Amino acid sequence: MNPNKFRNQYIAKYTFLIFIITLGLNKVVCAQLSFVLEENTPSNVLAVQDLFSVDTKSTLMSDGTNAYKKGDYEAALTAFKKVTEMNPDYYDAWIGIGNSLFSLSRFNDAIEAFDATNEINPNLFEVWYNKGLALYFICKYDNAIKCFDNALILKPEYYEILNIKGMSLNKLTKYDEAIKAYEIALSVKPDFFDAIYNMACTYAFMGDKEKVSDTLSKLIQLNTSYKETLSKDPILKDYDILRQ
Repeated sequence: MNPNKFRNQYIAKYTFLIFIITLGLNKVVCAQLSFVLEENTPSNVLAVQDLFSVDTKSTLMSDGTNAYKKGDYEAALTAFKKVTEMNPDYYDAWIGIGNSLFSLSRFNDAIEAFDATNEINPNLFEVWYNKGLALYFICKYDNAIKCFDNALILKPEYYEILNIKGMSLNKLTKYDEAIKAYEIALSVKPDFFDAIYNMACTYAFMGDKEKVSDTLSKLIQLNTSYKETLSKDPILKDYDILRQ
């Protein structure tokens, strides 16, 4: 009998028993157990070790998600970071890191996390959208627009992105392009207040009083209570339609 073979089989069985017994009592304790594996460790021992890793990631992702929902973004960030330390290619954890940093107003750090996600999977709508928003908040409008365009490739009729894209173009004084973005958003959702309001503001910046009035009329038709709110708006308050 090969004593090393027997020893490895014994370790595998012992590990499996520890896993079953502790799993029912405390997942975290179970997941934190570690074993020194030899170079020629058989596959059944490695499989058990993988189970520990999966259980830990699942627990940490759950902890991070729950902390994020409660508004405890620092705790969420800590949990998600631990997952990426275990598995650097686990992009859901990178998304969690990016969203937590975004919610902490750490926009540059959030952008780095979203970039890390894109290196793993460049086809995630949420990541392009949120990276674009982070870039918008640090006034990098050109780069924000590129992110919004990538997001729109994945969801062409996502009207909220079309609106924020229009806002970014407006910041760059690309008013005609901004209007076009708002028009596409409104073709998807005709009663989208934000896009109609932003369109009115853009026409105001362009000095087109007639189109401002026409656009404000659409807002008031949606809800007459908007008239009082808009009459206090610093950009639009002096238009006659709001004084009638």
